[in-house]
Amino acid sequence: MTSPSESSDLPTQRERQRAETRERLFQAAIEEFRRAGVAGARIERIAKAVGVVRGTFYFHFPTKEHVLGELQLRSQERIMEQLEALKPDMDGVPELLAAIVRGLESAGELISDGELLRDTLALYVRHPMADGVAGDEPRPITEQAAAVVASAQARGEIRSDISPDAAVALIMTSMFGVFAAGTGASRGELLHSWTTVVGRGLKPE
Repeated sequence: MTSPSESSDLPTQRERQRAETRERLFQAAIEEFRRAGVAGARIERIAKAVGVVRGTFYFHFPTKEHVLGELQLRSQERIMEQLEALKPDMDGVPELLAAIVRGLESAGELISDGELLRDTLALYVRHPMADGVAGDEPRPITEQAAAVVASAQARGEIRSDISPDAAVALIMTSMFGVFAAGTGASRGELLHSWTTVVGRGLKPE
């Protein structure tokens, strides 16, 4: 039998309906972005696809950029999975960079649209350290990657004259730029070069 305290922790029907509406709006917005691009997307079409009024969209997502922010957070979960799988005794720079690349490739599969991927990556570049579009709290992915960098610094595998947060910001923004710039084989070549250059730059002198 559910106790009163346990019952109070369960979402109410209204909360479940609100979450379902938000998810439907998110999915409809992503489809609209893929069809018309973020700049050309129309809130009216998104709301109509879900069967709600414009105000309902704005209740859940104040701007189209907030939809991108949600997509970005879901994409970051793919990268987090790779970072969390790293072993404590990993070879600092190479494995860290490889994990981030694997995670971003998985995120690219989630987004599955080149232009939308570039818009999502551009959002990260505009807000490299903040959680969300307008927030100033550190991102979980930033904290996780910084912890990996700090651990590697303690083992002498990454140069110590740059802070973990600064190293992560440089790694993520530059890698996202490379990932957005190329496609197919050209992206693979760019990422290989990026890994070599960044890896050398982070190693102790």
